[in-house]
Amino acid sequence: MTDRPRKYQHHPTAFKRQVVEASLVPGTSVAALALEYGINANQIWAWRKLYNEGRLNMAAQPLLAVDVVDVEPKSPGTSPAGQFEITIGSARLRVSGTVDPLMLKTAIAALRA
Repeated sequence: MTDRPRKYQHHPTAFKRQVVEASLVPGTSVAALALEYGINANQIWAWRKLYNEGRLNMAAQPLLAVDVVDVEPKSPGTSPAGQFEITIGSARLRVSGTVDPLMLKTAIAALRA
């Protein structure tokens, strides 16, 4: 047996959506579809999970509208008290009160993971 490096294929999002949508047709066999497209059936199941989570959108990740204003925080490392909500895919983060910017950045990164 020869040791050769594994080659990873990078499929375009449109291709992934096409395969997933074909797999969602009633009566379709994921195994047969995998053979037809030359990919592993487990890959289709992984793409289906992403699809169901809304992470195989054709458009790029949505941008958040941000207004930058000068406000003096009440104490170092915090922002003024308020309330807002961030939605990324099917995850939602609701924040109220005084916000630590580092904690907010960590929470958003966890939502995207």
